[in-house]
Amino acid sequence: MLVYIVDDQIDIAEALKEGLQFKENIESKCFNNLDDCLNEISIQKPDIIICDVHMPTGSGLRLSDELEKQSLNIPHIYFSGMVDKLPPLKNAHIIRKPFNIEKLIEKIKEIIS
Repeated sequence: MLVYIVDDQIDIAEALKEGLQFKENIESKCFNNLDDCLNEISIQKPDIIICDVHMPTGSGLRLSDELEKQSLNIPHIYFSGMVDKLPPLKNAHIIRKPFNIEKLIEKIKEIIS
């Protein structure tokens, strides 16, 4: 399984990467902005994308639109502290911050299976 993690706070992305590797031996790549992630998708498609919503480089919610424009059916998980204010999103799942790595792994397994 390959997971892409997008967060402008690269230390958070790296911590998630380490947790996924340690707990479930899940391979992942980290990106500190959505554009780099989208460029990488043209080279290698992940099984799932985990993306922060609020980033200085723009809203992570753009991910859903970009995947749809490219006709890519890649499931994705947004994480945000303000999930009540998010619009309904196609093929997207949401986890409320703060969360622990076990909850994230459970959600990934639920989506992939």
